[in-house]
Amino acid sequence: MQRSIIVVSVLAFGACTHPQVSESAPLSGPGKPAAPVEISAEVTPTHARLALRFESDGEATVTVSGIDGLTVTLAPEAAPRKFARGESAQLDVDYTGESGTLVVNVSGSFGGATKSRVVTFAVGDVKPVSGGTKVTPDNGPAFKALPSGK
Repeated sequence: MQRSIIVVSVLAFGACTHPQVSESAPLSGPGKPAAPVEISAEVTPTHARLALRFESDGEATVTVSGIDGLTVTLAPEAAPRKFARGESAQLDVDYTGESGTLVVNVSGSFGGATKSRVVTFAVGDVKPVSGGTKVTPDNGPAFKALPSGK
């Protein structure tokens, strides 16, 4: 009986430390033109390895931040850098907090136009925000208006 409890404990602990692989939404689709970059992440409770793949030549700045209780403690310096079409880059990010949202922003000039792409990755058990008022405008999709500070 004791052996099976130990094995289950080891398996449960091991499952918590394996990275979760998350992909960004596809580049094509309706809406505002976004920076031509695919972003994916291997996320663990304290570290993320970001993989970026550029679909066009350009000069971009990559910034990383945390929200919803996540605090970024180590990330690459946010400075403009030139990227070639097809080029890939890996960035390592460390953070603290039991759960939250990792925000990755790639912005810069691509094909003579300023574009940006923001992708978020959940870390841990992110709780949805409760409260707010549903607003249904005549000229657009419905959304939830939250009180300030939420």
